[in-house]
Amino acid sequence: TIHPLLVSGLNRAEDTYDRLALLFRRELEGKSILDVGCGNGAFLRSVHSLMRHQHLWGLDASAVQLPSDQGCSDILFVEQDVTQFDVGRTFDVVFSHQVLEHIAPADLDIHLESIRTALRPGGRFIVLLPNRMWGPHDATMIIDNTCSGRVAARGSHLNESTYCEMVPLLKAHNFC
Repeated sequence: TIHPLLVSGLNRAEDTYDRLALLFRRELEGKSILDVGCGNGAFLRSVHSLMRHQHLWGLDASAVQLPSDQGCSDILFVEQDVTQFDVGRTFDVVFSHQVLEHIAPADLDIHLESIRTALRPGGRFIVLLPNRMWGPHDATMIIDNTCSGRVAARGSHLNESTYCEMVPLLKAHNFC
């Protein structure tokens, strides 16, 4: 029997971001971090509460998503375009969670160059995005016909890709 509190606890967004922060603890601990497309800042708040860190910055295009109270004096939230941006400093880690698939293919080079500029030499770029092979099959189904094409686009995924497609792109921008 599963205890009801445990079940409800597993569904909390904070728990998801706590687990994600802990998954990348080795790469994040003691580092300065820029979260591109930070939304409401949940990931940065998890990093702040779970480990020592340097500067934590969140970047999002939507003022609606950004915390209005700034939430924590150790986290700076900046409203700015996430496709092409310049935050005026570099970070040890640039984190991108569920953002790259929303960048139009024609803007990928600009986006990745903005990230490269924000990353200090030797820094880490952590990117998480849906794999085109497993979905969520979105506008990509219509653009490249990789699936049956019978399911209408359900959102704004313009750039789902596979690992094999991402590696050459990241290499071309000197990330690996």
